[in-house]
Amino acid sequence: MSLYQALQLSPYELKHQMREGEAQKKNYYLMVLLLRSFLMILFSIAFIVGCTTIFGQEQSSLAVVLLCLLLSLRVVDFGYNVKESIVGLGVVFLIFLIVPQVVGLFQPVIAFIIHFLALILIFFITSYNRLYGNPSLYSFSYMFLIGTVPPSSVFSTRLTMMVVMYLIFALIYYKKHQDKHQNHTFKSRMLGENTFNENNRFLLFLAFGMSLFFFVMAVYPLERFMWAGFACSSLLAGNHDQLKERSIARVIGAVCGSLLFLFVMKFLPANYWFFIGPIAGFFLGLSTKYRNQTIINCFGALLLAQGIYGIEEAAHLRIFTNLFGVVFGVIYLLFMNQTIQYLTNRRIPKSSE
Repeated sequence: MSLYQALQLSPYELKHQMREGEAQKKNYYLMVLLLRSFLMILFSIAFIVGCTTIFGQEQSSLAVVLLCLLLSLRVVDFGYNVKESIVGLGVVFLIFLIVPQVVGLFQPVIAFIIHFLALILIFFITSYNRLYGNPSLYSFSYMFLIGTVPPSSVFSTRLTMMVVMYLIFALIYYKKHQDKHQNHTFKSRMLGENTFNENNRFLLFLAFGMSLFFFVMAVYPLERFMWAGFACSSLLAGNHDQLKERSIARVIGAVCGSLLFLFVMKFLPANYWFFIGPIAGFFLGLSTKYRNQTIINCFGALLLAQGIYGIEEAAHLRIFTNLFGVVFGVIYLLFMNQTIQYLTNRRIPKSSE
């Protein structure tokens, strides 16, 4: 395996190679893991700085989302032919452009319907197999854009950025996936004979839960609500069989990450705060455990929020919003599972005695 091929492996695969290989191979894959994380940080910084330099600082949140999509699109396809996939990608970009800008203008019930339709369309276009991680990626992207809407005065710049990036992403998608799934259309893959298959039911479940979360936030606004949304959607988009483990890991990660951030900021001089983001990103590239990823993610989020709320208040808010998001997600999943079980049992006819 060449160095380039090794760099394309995920941290999970590289750590597996380190565990299974001989001593020399372990050192090689450790070097690859460290180099991969370092190059990812360099590329991420270059991409975001480039986007904000060209299109303005107001587009930084969109640049973050596009970076995440780009890293995924290189390796994960949509499951049907490339022509329809590129059209589907355009629909997703259009939703990301329009919905965050306009959904806040509507009453909560109408906004709930808009969110649900937008999310189910995004998930059906991108997530023919949820095990590839697209539900988590696109729910994060949607939540982040809803929570960071720029002023309407820069919408024309945002439109230009989306058009330019769509053309680039479409070209990349074509080059990477042009020979895949040539005999599959969107209709045959997602709306075929078994439209309500297990994967599609999962996506409907996820879209409804996220839409319900947005509805609650519209009725009872929560400061920094997207932090709670990230916690909630990570449970809804993850493995529901591991709900207890992931919920505990999320809470522990949020608490430990916030406390660790407070400790670091107490002793780190202000002129070194700039390095927190890149260092956190580097360690995130090495992490494969959900709890550890949650801890590391606290640093980037809190570094931005402390300028608004102060260091201690931001940390307290981070913990509270994550607890709220976890509780909301757990209650939703448990309630829906019980409801589905009840309805399923009612449909089963009782055997005659």
